[in-house]
This record gives sequence, structure tokens and C-alpha cells, in this order.
Amino acid sequence: MILSSNQLVVASRYMPMTTKHRPAEDSQDVAELCDALFGFIRAFGLHRTDETPCGVPMSVSEAQAMTLLLEGPATPSQLADRLALARSTVSRLLERLDTEGWIRRRPDPADGRSTQVVLTARGHRTADRVLAARHARLSGLMAKIDEPDRADIVRALRLLAEAAHVS
Repeated sequence: MILSSNQLVVASRYMPMTTKHRPAEDSQDVAELCDALFGFIRAFGLHRTDETPCGVPMSVSEAQAMTLLLEGPATPSQLADRLALARSTVSRLLERLDTEGWIRRRPDPADGRSTQVVLTARGHRTADRVLAARHARLSGLMAKIDEPDRADIVRALRLLAEAAHVS
């Protein structure tokens, strides 16, 4: 089934805010963005902490860290910057990945005071599985959207991400 942009707007209103609970200064644009954004977050499963939206049993941050490590070794600070997370949060995230046997730490050849994080063979297999599941889920999602609307969705998401980083 292919959804038109009008059907997507209706579907995204999974649980819209009522006027009663909206701040008085909220514009209609902000209210609609809030409804659409949080409707998507819930419908896609981004609110779950125990599983990625693609059904892999790990947090979204863990999955993103592992897919970033497919590009090569990184220091914890580099991962924190790429994930837009506090260093202490990344430290706890890396402990969980290490406990699962997905990563290992090694001295940074460029800076003996620092460490690099690398995927283990098991971590590579898991990260590859995460990428395959992500691709399958997003391909299925895009297949339900009219082709002319697909580029608009990607463009809107990029604009939102850019605006969020500038703020």
C-alpha cells in the first residue's frame, strides 16, 4: 500500500497534543510539527530503549556507535562527538558493548594517553546485521510512500537536523 502525503499527515497524528495542553504561544506550525514528529517517533519505534526500530535488541545509540565503528577505529571522544552524546554517556555505552563482546579497546597509536575503540569479529557481524535490518526497514517504509514525496521527506529531515545543530 502506498501512502500519499495527506495519508501520512493523518497517520502521523498517532497521539496529537490537545489544544488544552499546548502552550499558548505555540503557533499552528509548531503544534503540527510536534504532532508529526512525535507521532513518527512512536510509530517508528524510536522511543524504545531496548530495541532499535529495526528490531535489533540494543539501543539506537548502541546501534549507531557500532555502525560508525564499521568505518574504522575511533576514540571515545570522537564517538561522543559523532553521536552528539556526553562523554560519560558514551563511556557507559562502550561498557555495554564491551560486555557483549562487540568491541575492544586498544592504545591509540597517535596518542599513547588515549584509547581507540574497534569492533571485534562478533561486533562486525552484529553491526552488519544492524545495517541490513535498517536498510530493510527503511526500504519498506519508503516503498509505502509515493515516489514524488520521498525526496521531500529526506529534504525535510535534513533541514530539521541542520536547524537542530545550529540551535
